[in-house]
Amino acid sequence: MKVDNQSKKLSKLVESKSNLPRYEIILPPFGIKKSDQKNLKTDSVIDTALSGLEFWMIDDTTQLVAKLSLQKDGRHYKLVITEVTKESLETKEYKKAFFASLGYIQSRLLKPNHKIDISTLNFEDISIRQNTKEIAKSKMVWLNQKVSLQITKVYV
Repeated sequence: MKVDNQSKKLSKLVESKSNLPRYEIILPPFGIKKSDQKNLKTDSVIDTALSGLEFWMIDDTTQLVAKLSLQKDGRHYKLVITEVTKESLETKEYKKAFFASLGYIQSRLLKPNHKIDISTLNFEDISIRQNTKEIAKSKMVWLNQKVSLQITKVYV
């Protein structure tokens, strides 16, 4: 009897699982001085020079698909699509830049003003990478009214 109930519940769970497109949420690309890259260690802080909470949404082909902003929606915060675009991140300019990934979300709609839940994003476990190489883990902090990243783990 228990096995039947478990299999039915598992079957319902699999059926209800949606196949929505998956997108990565990142901070806009930023630079790190070569001297700072060499001296990167736990608890050091990277100034991204970003004054606001703007985010980018990229797809699996490393193509920018939307720009987002963090806005309060009642008692909760949501990401709101401000611009839908198609821009390749495979250019020379972006290959040198650093990206900070907050995680992945699923969304069916890609249109301006569409609100996206941020409960799956983790502002305390942000992956910093250059090109496809992960260089560090960090958490988001504010420093001099700018978005900064405090390093929690460095990969050599």
